[in-house]
Amino acid sequence: MAEKAQDHNISMDVKVVEAEIKDRQLGMVLGFLALAGLVGLATYAGMSGNNILSGLLLAATVVGSVVAFIKGRNGS
Repeated sequence: MAEKAQDHNISMDVKVVEAEIKDRQLGMVLGFLALAGLVGLATYAGMSGNNILSGLLLAATVVGSVVAFIKGRNGS
């Protein structure tokens, strides 16, 4: 009985770790897509002659990236 409980606990721990890895990978992919999207929109706005919007989009991209790198995933 105790062996079954221990096996169950180990399998649940493995599932939790796998889910956390998938969550982090998804977060990295979505973060990169958001970053690339903002840079693309800023480039398009700059090429269209709207330099203020382009500057605002690039500033948001830079500030968001710097804050994400400084704070990290857990905010510590």
